[in-house]
Amino acid sequence: MKKAALFMLSLIIASSMAACESGTKSTGGNVTTDGGTAGNDAIVDGKMKDEVVFSIPKVVDPNAKQGAGNLPAGDSNDNNQFTRYVKEKLNISFEAAFTTAPEAYDQKLSLAMASNELPDVTVIAEADFKKLVENGQVEDLTAVYNKYASPILKKIYDSTNGRSLNQATVDGKLMAIPNVNTMADFTNMLWVRKDWLDKLGLKEPKTLDDIITVAKAFIEKDPDGNGQADTMGLPGPSKNSALVTNDKNHYFGFEQIFALDQAFPGMWVKNDKGEIEYGSIQPEAKKGLGILQKMYNEGVIDKQFAFRDDPSQYVKSGKAGMFFGPWWMPLGMLQDAVKNDPKAEWISVLAPFGADGTFTSNRGSASGDFVVLKKGFKHPEALILYMNLYGANLVGEDPEGGQKLDPNVDLGYWPIRMTLEYGDKVERTSIEVQSVIDGKNKPESLDPVKKTIYEAYLRDQQNPRKVVPDWALSASWLASGKVLSQPIKIVNNEFTGTTESMIQKWATLSKLENETYLKIVMGQLDISAFDDFAKKWTELGGEQVTQEIRELAGK
Repeated sequence: MKKAALFMLSLIIASSMAACESGTKSTGGNVTTDGGTAGNDAIVDGKMKDEVVFSIPKVVDPNAKQGAGNLPAGDSNDNNQFTRYVKEKLNISFEAAFTTAPEAYDQKLSLAMASNELPDVTVIAEADFKKLVENGQVEDLTAVYNKYASPILKKIYDSTNGRSLNQATVDGKLMAIPNVNTMADFTNMLWVRKDWLDKLGLKEPKTLDDIITVAKAFIEKDPDGNGQADTMGLPGPSKNSALVTNDKNHYFGFEQIFALDQAFPGMWVKNDKGEIEYGSIQPEAKKGLGILQKMYNEGVIDKQFAFRDDPSQYVKSGKAGMFFGPWWMPLGMLQDAVKNDPKAEWISVLAPFGADGTFTSNRGSASGDFVVLKKGFKHPEALILYMNLYGANLVGEDPEGGQKLDPNVDLGYWPIRMTLEYGDKVERTSIEVQSVIDGKNKPESLDPVKKTIYEAYLRDQQNPRKVVPDWALSASWLASGKVLSQPIKIVNNEFTGTTESMIQKWATLSKLENETYLKIVMGQLDISAFDDFAKKWTELGGEQVTQEIRELAGK
């Protein structure tokens, strides 16, 4: 299962424009060279000397209500605090390249790509980005990024250890400005009810044996005290979810059980020879399936998990006291769990640790969206200036914007919009707020978002779980952030795109994998069936896909 999308399509895609103003306008024109290097006199006092107008897609939801996203009366997608701020600070405005409804956006963009009539600036997914690069439709941003990117913007990309910029780089050239995903979203922690642990005299689980011991105690020893055998160990994913997803914001899965033995189903990982291979068919995955089969047979994993629509109902109703999920669980289902039972004390821990004392987590794609500039745009440096301002504002390092911009207005009204935060945002936030709690820094040092978290923590300390949203902020950003700051061994997904043969074969290969994995865990197939599965997966096109990915990764 995945967390609901954080933003509607109309808020993810660059969707607003500013009214054209008087003055000289610099739009797309002659093809530039040397990665889009512009004249030194194009920027004066940190803004464009002459007004630059970007054409962008405009996505309009006909069902959106007036004032949606706390937009003040009189403001619109076209003219709001963000568009005015960009014009004031940078002398950059926006106009619509085309207007479309959200459900028609993909088709409209595909037509624009096919006809070579792209907007000046577009936010696109990775697959489309690669197509545009292959077709020579987007501008090389290498030189302007190196020259004009601010220290803050570079620091944001450094937080992914270069992975984001690498995803936007083709043949040594930076061909887009990528978004940055919050890396903590990929790590599944173990969420457990500490009040149940304390009642049963159990310690916080660290190893797989600990998890099994706790699960059995939760099943057998009536932790909720109602005198009925109605509590479970690990709920497991729903009938509509895979056992393992290895993607961000996935919960109830068993990624961490596999990772215990360095198995990473669903990921493209490097072997000892440095070659990329598919994690789902490796011997380590077979071992992980054997462990899960044993846990299922012993009842540690809910016997009915494959038939349940929504395992979160058991967490909310107090029938499940342990599951795997990311750091933000208190901001989601656990709020309902605590509202239903204020005594429920949910904590997050890293588990299971391996025999060598390490905790291993996967890392998926550092970036998924890419801002591309149409080939030949006269002033590519203007895009970098925009990203400097936008990035600084989003990470709380734009003091002027912090004063002028209403934080209650939805960020989706920025004219060019994508997720852009420090990759280690959760850990950074926890450290910064904790420094104020410990008296090392003053509350005034915190930006508005972090100050809100700090104040919520103080209120929750006075009345634990009395105000559930206060507890949620503290338990997620502070407590989970602190847990995530511990040493974690990271294994990266080496490929996140799509190859030619994947378009034709991946649905069949995924179906084979998911069905085989589930049947093995539930004991419908012997563990030896894994070998037949791996062979069949290879023969049905897996080998071809692997070769294509190795070729692409080598570029």
